[in-house]
Amino acid sequence: MDGQSGALLWRYDANACSVSAPAIGGDGTVYLTSSDKGVLALDGKTGVVLWNHETGGRNTTAPSIGLD
Repeated sequence: MDGQSGALLWRYDANACSVSAPAIGGDGTVYLTSSDKGVLALDGKTGVVLWNHETGGRNTTAPSIGLD
């Protein structure tokens, strides 16, 4: 939602459920973990997938963001 009107800006339909809260980076990138063994980064303004990384195991915790 935008900060002004509360209008929905974009929606991402994950094929596998996310079992945790997303993390949002300082640049607005949204990071999600999913039960299909992946971690995704989405552009916070458009919802476009920036990258998807297979982790090799089921993800049940929220992603964390480090300084590097």
